[in-house]
Amino acid sequence: MSDNSFSDASKYGKKSADQSCTTDSEDLSVTNRDSENDSIEQNINADESVKPLSEEEGLNAAKSFLDGNEEVREDKEFATFLRYLVKFSKKARELGIEGLFSTTTIYNQGGNHFSGCDVGAQNIVGHNQKIGSAIHGDDSGKHIEERSDSSIEEIFDEHENVKDRSFMIALAVLEGCNYRYVLNTSRQLQSILQPKEKTENDLDIRVNEKKRSTWLKEIRAYLSDGEESTECGQGQIDIVSFQCQEDSSTLLRYIWHEYDAYADALLQWLYELGEHSSADVRSRAAGIAGQLAIYEFRPVREKIFLPWAKSEKQSLQRLTALALSIVASYDENEKIAQQAFNILHHWSGLKNSFRLNSTAIVAYGHYIGLLFPQQALDNLKIIAQSGDGRLFSDIAQAVVKLFDIGEKVSERNLIILNTLKEWIKQHPKTSLHKLSLIIFWRLMRKSNFANNVQRPVLLLFSKEEKQVTSSIVFLIRNSLNIPLTSDLTIQAIRSWVDFVDKQQEFYEIIAIIIFNIAKTEGEKRRICSYLSIWSRTSNIAVRLLDLMKRSS
Repeated sequence: MSDNSFSDASKYGKKSADQSCTTDSEDLSVTNRDSENDSIEQNINADESVKPLSEEEGLNAAKSFLDGNEEVREDKEFATFLRYLVKFSKKARELGIEGLFSTTTIYNQGGNHFSGCDVGAQNIVGHNQKIGSAIHGDDSGKHIEERSDSSIEEIFDEHENVKDRSFMIALAVLEGCNYRYVLNTSRQLQSILQPKEKTENDLDIRVNEKKRSTWLKEIRAYLSDGEESTECGQGQIDIVSFQCQEDSSTLLRYIWHEYDAYADALLQWLYELGEHSSADVRSRAAGIAGQLAIYEFRPVREKIFLPWAKSEKQSLQRLTALALSIVASYDENEKIAQQAFNILHHWSGLKNSFRLNSTAIVAYGHYIGLLFPQQALDNLKIIAQSGDGRLFSDIAQAVVKLFDIGEKVSERNLIILNTLKEWIKQHPKTSLHKLSLIIFWRLMRKSNFANNVQRPVLLLFSKEEKQVTSSIVFLIRNSLNIPLTSDLTIQAIRSWVDFVDKQQEFYEIIAIIIFNIAKTEGEKRRICSYLSIWSRTSNIAVRLLDLMKRSS
């Protein structure tokens, strides 16, 4: 699929005015938001009756959450969605986003769509197309060479049966996926387009349909071998794809601009796919929702983004974040991309709107934060200043997750540390100040594993990037000066000392840090008292204590 495959809308007729979202004249910023949008979000807020946590309760909850031994876990959708972001965003490709998660396995079919790493249905796509299979008929593979001269739009027009068209739409959305998923979800779409009450007579109707191989040949699709990982082991599945990589995007674009009834049903169907059992299907649905929002933001916002975002299910809130990242990453038109930033910025500033705030946090802690870290951190600050303690754990998790990602993009981690420093400087003795220090303490505990050694990430970062040391010193000094984090910070420093006992090439950097966190006489006495205790079992503590005494 080409980068501009979703930008060529000029050759199609425009949709009706009530469905349109004009990026040239309509500003979706907070100050110019229309009354219709305000009323929708006010209704959402009215449904949220859960009492917020106090700031103190929220800080303690965030501290307890980050005190867990396990690292913040990666969402299933996070891994399976990366290929979409790379496909549609030049910025994502330049960042090398695919290489950020070496442990994530993403399988690609024909360079067109990716398969997910959902434990329940992991598609491992093979290279052998099913030709001459006894199961699929002798002619099942011949269509691969017999390319039709008709365009995919003409093929869609020729098949006026709702069942046929539903399958083609489902294939366009889920191409490269398990054939059974495509078939079953196409029936779901068909029921939306053609609802009917079942009668006893329906049971007597004989099944009269084309062979699968014949039907796939007609729509220029084919099957390939795949495997499915389940709790029972590996099983064989069929992967279905269009022959032409462009057909899926071309067909969806055509339907959106030419078939209003199908476009409306597509929105409802994508919304329902958000609760599908497969993370692969859910991610693809979110990806297509984001692509449709590039055409027209308003209808997708009202039919998918807002219902998902206001859901009490965090999985649907994550899908909203994933879909909006597609819009935010759109390189062809800045005004289109800006709509995603505007709506998230608006949600960030809403009061008493826990679910919309939560959705914005998820977005900033995932793709949008990865591509635009400073904007993400600025809006996380706005949410933190709302005073709703329920959100503090999620904000802390989002920043930690961005730092995890940034381990391979050092300038982003420098942005995070400098931002935490600015939050503390600008907002002393506030909940934001304390939350920043809780987050930093968690970063002090982070380590990566190399050569059978757990290495503290901040020490390693400071050794490689000297300019970061001053920020680390500032943050440690402040962490030692509030009861909420002082003991935890001392424990983290002790773990660093233990590490340097085994890896003495880090002595210089830890000596610089220890020397500079003790600026006042009181700070020197405090750190020397701890070094004195640690020196009983640590040679590095002995050296550091001697350094501190000689500097007095």
